[in-house]
Amino acid sequence: KKEDERKLVNKGQRNELQMDVFGDDFDDGNNEEIIDEEELLLLKEMKECKRDYRDNYSKLKGLKQELVNSQTMIDANKEQLIIQFESWYLEEFEHSDVLARAKIDMNEVKSRQLQSNENQRTSQASGNKNSWSQVDEKEDALEDEDAMIYRRAKQSVDELHRARKFERQIKLK
Repeated sequence: KKEDERKLVNKGQRNELQMDVFGDDFDDGNNEEIIDEEELLLLKEMKECKRDYRDNYSKLKGLKQELVNSQTMIDANKEQLIIQFESWYLEEFEHSDVLARAKIDMNEVKSRQLQSNENQRTSQASGNKNSWSQVDEKEDALEDEDAMIYRRAKQSVDELHRARKFERQIKLK
């Protein structure tokens, strides 16, 4: 719109100048702007350049959006690859460590169970506790031991994840 307004203003100014220079003889009745060939070629070239610019600018916008989408996909795939690698690594190498810790913990549980059984026998002999309370205590001890084993394994895995995350942060810097 502004360009059209400028053209009209320029056209009016040119007509006024031509009328001032040539006088009343200039008025041919249709008030058309006279353009020479060189100016016509320049106007056509300018229009072509504007069209090329608009086309290239729209391509640039599309490519920028494609770049953002590609970077997002790369980041998501990277994260997925890291997660898959960590799970594979845990299965291959550290799963045996966790199992070994669990076996050690199970051995501790068994030894504690034996101690509790001995304590129960001595208490049964002395008649200090009834049989129902002894069964409840034994079940609670087993549940507590299982929970302890689970907490230790989870703590080991969490520690491993924190260490790997820290390593990734160091590598990114």
